[in-house]
Amino acid sequence: MLQKLMNAKQEIGNGNVEAAAEIVEVLKELPRKEDGSFDLTGQDADEGKLAGYAYPVYAAYESTCNKKEGYPDLVAQIKALDHRLKEDLTHEKAAAFLALLIDTIEYVSPQIYEYYRDLVDLFRTDAKLVIEAFYEESGHCKQNAECSEAADSVFRAAVKKASAMHVLLAEKYEQYC
Repeated sequence: MLQKLMNAKQEIGNGNVEAAAEIVEVLKELPRKEDGSFDLTGQDADEGKLAGYAYPVYAAYESTCNKKEGYPDLVAQIKALDHRLKEDLTHEKAAAFLALLIDTIEYVSPQIYEYYRDLVDLFRTDAKLVIEAFYEESGHCKQNAECSEAADSVFRAAVKKASAMHVLLAEKYEQYC
């Protein structure tokens, strides 16, 4: 499944959203967890890694091919993932979630403002939460925080992308880019 999601995301990046239709149908057929999110456990890769591809692909498909009808489900699932993240907040999980979130926002249509805005607000809130929990004002990881280089890199890339997309104010977050 991971390879199919990766291929679909690459095709979407090349402007071929229709290529995602088959994998999105597979996603929609997956069992759901109690919170309503896709149950990605038991697949061929880490659940977090799969989610990082699944939700942006799902968003792109819903935006282009399904007339945005799946937006309520998409946003509800993202909020469920956010709730789980906050129950077990680690630098690695938070960075991965922010990357998933900004990649998903990229494909959600701003014309459907309420759903787009829900995701943008969630990104802003979570970025602030991560900064408070793991970073100093200078932009460096706190000494007592358990930060990994890999998670730091993912977090900074997500903030940089969010700044470029005007989800965050670039001037305010430049020390985290």
